[in-house]
Amino acid sequence: MWDILLLTLIVINSAYGANHFCRSPLATEVLGNGARVTSAARPSAGRASLISSARGYADGNLASHLMKDDSLCSSVIDVHDIARRTLAEQNLARILVESNSASRFNAIKNFPIERIMAAPGHSMLRSPEKVLGLSDYIAGTARASFSEDKLILNIITDESGNIKFVDGWNGHHRLVAYLKAGKSRVSDILEENLTILVNGKTTEDDVWKHWVPAHGVDLNTLLGYTRAQGADFATLSVSGELSNFAMGARTTVAGLLRNTLGRVRPKIGVFFGSFDPPHLGHMETASAAMEKFGLDRVVFIPNRMPLHKPNITNIGTRLEMLGDLIGPSERLNLYIGDNSKLVTEMGNESLLRRIGQLYGTNNIFQIQGSDAMGKLMGLRQVNPEGYSKYLVLPRDQASRSFFIPENLRQAIFYIDDLVPHATSSSKIRAWIKEGSQLAKRFLDPATYRYITERQMYR
Repeated sequence: MWDILLLTLIVINSAYGANHFCRSPLATEVLGNGARVTSAARPSAGRASLISSARGYADGNLASHLMKDDSLCSSVIDVHDIARRTLAEQNLARILVESNSASRFNAIKNFPIERIMAAPGHSMLRSPEKVLGLSDYIAGTARASFSEDKLILNIITDESGNIKFVDGWNGHHRLVAYLKAGKSRVSDILEENLTILVNGKTTEDDVWKHWVPAHGVDLNTLLGYTRAQGADFATLSVSGELSNFAMGARTTVAGLLRNTLGRVRPKIGVFFGSFDPPHLGHMETASAAMEKFGLDRVVFIPNRMPLHKPNITNIGTRLEMLGDLIGPSERLNLYIGDNSKLVTEMGNESLLRRIGQLYGTNNIFQIQGSDAMGKLMGLRQVNPEGYSKYLVLPRDQASRSFFIPENLRQAIFYIDDLVPHATSSSKIRAWIKEGSQLAKRFLDPATYRYITERQMYR
């Protein structure tokens, strides 16, 4: 049975950590900057909760501090209120599903482009150059035409037809480009360039499904989705009646513009492992990766229940040990979200894409030991054009001469001057079981004390 964390909190105060401050449910999956997993946070069967304490903040009173920098989000104002006030100002409160195209366009023609809600999984766009090129075209062309690939806007209403949201479904680069080109209202977009739905329905009452990236939603709470076929990456087909906000989106087109063109994108290392237990070698590996490759942060992601390790220590205990080991470092973060369903159903890349969205970057590097990397290459599971790159560190003296095929040298980078640490979690567990003091040499004192007090690995 998978352990589940339904409520998580983050406290990250720094130039890059601030990017996470967003009320999106998915933005509460990372701990850092001194936040720690307490014993009360350890998930158990039938109980899912997290109480987090952090340096400078009282337990249970962190929510008010999560909006220090809201620029990956839409606004500190409630998004429902934004839509209501905008539409009320224009006296455009209601729209019927049965309305024709002209009526739909007129209903939202004065709606600000900057307040259109982006789809889940869009806190920033990967191609700033594309936005700039489109913006130049729009600004320099009287009738910029995209009629062959129309923008899809979906008006979300309540049961009485009152408009709650105007959602973007596709063409996010174009929406941002319109804003960059000085276009402010929906009426600045040619009607022929738009398909406007109401609650996912066309003017002919056909029901359309919304394709959203799997990494942008919480599969533990989303109902009624199917896997969409033919997309470049893991994509879901969901009901058009669902608003982007309801699926976790919190970024408007204005936020997309800021995050795509107005930010330096950090380099983030992702460190997967069982961490059973976490030891000083893990810290050395993370530090070496940051130093040698100029990473801004390293995110530790414990595997919740690896199939090849059925007797692994429960996730709550490992999170607690790992959180204490990471300690107050701003640059070392701990992923505490329940990623099991996402990874099982959609693959590891979806989780990496989620990390990229949480940190507002597409500079993602997986940290791997040379033995694991060799297995991946042997199974031909390394895509030179994939979403992330790999940073490989030697696991033993023999692996310090690591061969990287020519076609993978833009995707795999190797630290060949690092002295490998002479231990592993499995060795430490064996030493503890034998009663050997060797384990103490490779564990942080707090971790060693935690293990001995609970008589773990005996």
